[in-house]
Amino acid sequence: MTKVKVTIDNKTVEVNPGATVLEAAEKADVEIPTLCHDPRLEPFAACRLCFVEIEGGNKPMTACSTEARDGMEVHTNSETLSEIRKSALELLLANHYGDCMAPCNQACPASVDVQGFIAHIANGKPREAASVVREQMPFPSSVGRVCPKFCEEKCRRDILEDPVSICTLHRFAGDQDLAAKGDNLPEVKPDTGKHVAVVGGGPAGLSAAYYLRQEGHRVTIFEGEEKLGGFLRYGIPEYRLPNDLLDQEIDHILKLGIQVKTNKRLGEDFTVDSLKESEYDAVFLAIGAQENRDLDLGCPSDLSGFYSGIDYLKNIAEGKHVELGKKVVVVGGGNTAMDAARTSVRMGADVTVVYRRSRNEMPADPKEIEEALEEGVDIQFLTNPSQVIGEDKVEEVECVQMELGPPDESGRRRPQPIEGSEFRLQADSVILAVGQEVDDDCFADCEALCATSWGEVDASEETFTTTAEGVFAAGDCVTGPSTVVEAIGQAKKATFSIDKYLNGEEITPIKEEYNCSRGENEDIDPEEYADEESQERTEQPTIEPEKRKTSFVEYEHGFDELSARKETKRCLSCGCDEVFDCTLKELATEYGVSDDEVVKMDRKQNHPIPEDHPYIKRDPNKCILCGSCVRICSEVQGVHAFGMVNRGLDTIVLPSLEMPLEETECESCSQCISVCPTGALTNRLALEKPGPWKTDKKDSVCPHCGVGCSITLEHAGDQLVGVESRVNNEVNAGNLCVEGAYRYNTLDQHENNEMAENDQEEALKKAAHELARVKKEGSLAVFISPKLPLEIAKQTKQLAHGKLGADYIASTTPINYSILKQSKEELMAEYGGEFNDLDHSDFIVMYRVNPGEDYPVVDNRVRMNKNKGTQLALINDVKTKLDDIVDNYVAVDSSKKGQETLTSLANGAGQDEVAKSLQQAKSPVIILDGARITEQELQAVTEVANKHQGDLKVLVLQPAGNSYGFVQEDILTHEHEEVMNKVAAGDITGALVIESDEELATKLSNNGKSLFVADILAGRVAGNGAADVTMMAESYLEMDGSFYNSEGRLQKMSAVNKKPVVTELLEKLQQSM
Repeated sequence: MTKVKVTIDNKTVEVNPGATVLEAAEKADVEIPTLCHDPRLEPFAACRLCFVEIEGGNKPMTACSTEARDGMEVHTNSETLSEIRKSALELLLANHYGDCMAPCNQACPASVDVQGFIAHIANGKPREAASVVREQMPFPSSVGRVCPKFCEEKCRRDILEDPVSICTLHRFAGDQDLAAKGDNLPEVKPDTGKHVAVVGGGPAGLSAAYYLRQEGHRVTIFEGEEKLGGFLRYGIPEYRLPNDLLDQEIDHILKLGIQVKTNKRLGEDFTVDSLKESEYDAVFLAIGAQENRDLDLGCPSDLSGFYSGIDYLKNIAEGKHVELGKKVVVVGGGNTAMDAARTSVRMGADVTVVYRRSRNEMPADPKEIEEALEEGVDIQFLTNPSQVIGEDKVEEVECVQMELGPPDESGRRRPQPIEGSEFRLQADSVILAVGQEVDDDCFADCEALCATSWGEVDASEETFTTTAEGVFAAGDCVTGPSTVVEAIGQAKKATFSIDKYLNGEEITPIKEEYNCSRGENEDIDPEEYADEESQERTEQPTIEPEKRKTSFVEYEHGFDELSARKETKRCLSCGCDEVFDCTLKELATEYGVSDDEVVKMDRKQNHPIPEDHPYIKRDPNKCILCGSCVRICSEVQGVHAFGMVNRGLDTIVLPSLEMPLEETECESCSQCISVCPTGALTNRLALEKPGPWKTDKKDSVCPHCGVGCSITLEHAGDQLVGVESRVNNEVNAGNLCVEGAYRYNTLDQHENNEMAENDQEEALKKAAHELARVKKEGSLAVFISPKLPLEIAKQTKQLAHGKLGADYIASTTPINYSILKQSKEELMAEYGGEFNDLDHSDFIVMYRVNPGEDYPVVDNRVRMNKNKGTQLALINDVKTKLDDIVDNYVAVDSSKKGQETLTSLANGAGQDEVAKSLQQAKSPVIILDGARITEQELQAVTEVANKHQGDLKVLVLQPAGNSYGFVQEDILTHEHEEVMNKVAAGDITGALVIESDEELATKLSNNGKSLFVADILAGRVAGNGAADVTMMAESYLEMDGSFYNSEGRLQKMSAVNKKPVVTELLEKLQQSM
């Protein structure tokens, strides 16, 4: 065949005639954006994104629908093309309504995946929840206690009642993880040979060390104090954050292999330059803002009873004695002021807080203010201290009353003194807590490192690089005093730049991802949530004020598991299920689409989200009308479950006849989900909350029929969240059926059904005893599921022939074993085909097979090739989904009639059209159902193959995933039906069953004879009591091993979370007998 030569972005490739420019680009490894292309479908160009420029052409053309011509030169990137694509994306997004990322996630300065960790808690996996938090912040317990709750301010639940108790759930995840066995440490990459000095052991420094170490860099922390923790230890009282808990979280960080040098002060014991000149390849400054901001109150700073808020809290944290006296005045309105006031109450003092603005302007956490008042703190708003009075010690504070004037640069109304309003407060101590500053003297000796006019480190807001080569900075030393969570968020982002620097890469800002949003809570119509049931917010138990104010014991007790899971039910799961894997979002980010601009196009819509299918979740608000779901359902699947309704701007994709999706022809194959480029169609998971989560993927094989579809298991930890298939795989070309797509989510995932260890041991002992008795007194059969890996099958065979002395080894279901064995030896050895042969065939003959019912993916592949022009003939005794598109149909009412038809075809006679087409075909493929054919039919097919003059191939389909593997390794000794007849006759008195898919234990137990049955079930609830002994083994998700599919192709099953229970049970049985 003459090839077509095409040059794309200066890369020349050769493709077959008829190939599109997009197909040529894929061969050249040139990426052209598209949202509607799928190789299983004919080009449609619905998304209008794949425009390219062709030399000599007068306008851009869509690559998916333009045929490649010899000598064509194509350009895929230009300013014009970028503008076209951006405009197309904006138009698509104008018809797309919802939240990409949940607003709580967006609001978190550390970018914690709030929706993800809440979903893990809801699903009973708090340790996984803690791991999700630690991906962005290594202090789930500590920060869960002290965070100012930016996330809760944006929670959509607030539209209905009150926000979800996110931070208490955050704390719950961390506490549960710390209390559990094992460290739950993240993976550390191989050593890079690079070494980073982190200066400052507070939340920013510890966070940077944690994430840099995970990248494989060695890290040493330099801390000026005796212990790590920074503001978490020395600035937050123990009644809010216990030190022993903080120590546990710090220990978790250090276990990654981080070195620590305490009592080492920057500017005294070392300098920035000395670090750079020694063994360190980069320096990260996280020194915080630990200097108290002064306020001139007309008294010396060393006046007895006059304290800074920072020093006061630090002294208390270190257990030092502080002489307060009876009356304490705290100056300030932030969280440090509240901590100082509440600490002083616990020291036995009467406390007054003076703050120069009103309560509305007070920067402290409203909860902290309320709890301070509950504990007896007197807060005098619109009151400003002007002078501290006292000779040797504090005696009084002179104050003036204020009123609010116009706003200042912070946006808050400027307080102005009221003339003649001066008054005095008696005081034994004054604690000044009006803010903190950076101690810029400690890095003054580094000439290359510049400071801002405020004395903070001059660092880029985007990359956290400083003016000194190889020196980075983040946290309070850059921004001034902020919150712990903001410092951690900056530190995490800084590690990206540090990692790039150490790897010799260009340091660039982290690209801001496109985020579609419903808008601010106050702009959303509450009717959008009219179907949501009102649920009262769950509050954590606390010690009552009168008791807690006398003690530094932690006064908030967090959630127990019941309360935590109850509160997670209030989460609305606002973020899109596909947020981590959305092609539309990725392209909108790449082409710089602004959601603010899209909103101006009046995108708002509010279609109801139906719950009309057990496996498929539909959100019409996110549909961009590409039509791919409609087309793959009809063109590839051969059903018509979807259709487009209305016209123009009112167009919407709905189930056929606007019925509930489950009531249409839908076959639950997930094909529609596989082509959807957005979150409009997603999997409905059998979980309390579906995530979403960032996932890992493992390639595996579906064991449920002999096609042996290549699948990819998408999982978060050990939680399966989806099954997909790569479009370019050679077995099933991306197609799946309900078994492959959803059986993992139903039958194979078990919860709370594991047998207790002692029950399992008792069952094993009983099985060994009774099987030994059967061996001695009667006859034993072993049944093995042909859906199990070969490794388990071979181990079972060894046990059966050895210690068990079994007379019979059969499959748990009929698989026509002798015919499969014969076909392997006589037919497949010479004419065995592959599923890819269907793509090159000019004539397909299907003999006595019902692919739509028994092998749905074969139906897909045949249908796809029929759509491309391949001729199709059916010789059949049943109705099939392919009957309506077949070129020739020959009805046979028995195997004998079928055999006669095949013999006629071999001789070129009989059915004229079929015989003629077969003779003329150069590359025909004959497909048989190995479970249904007889020996005579097999011989007749062999005769057809022998007499054909072309490149004829034969595919003998198998009824179970490893039937061919059982033949390959000669696992079985008898046919299933033969052994079942022996059971019925009473010739067999005992049976060991390994994974009885078809409830074999019930059939054996109900045979009317005295029969002992031991059943090992794979990952399902322990039977229905039919077996005398039942043992629980791993599910298919927890197995790995080898499979041979109908092509004879060796494939590997991969475990999401390997648990070799069957192997261990068989070993123990062997040892016990």
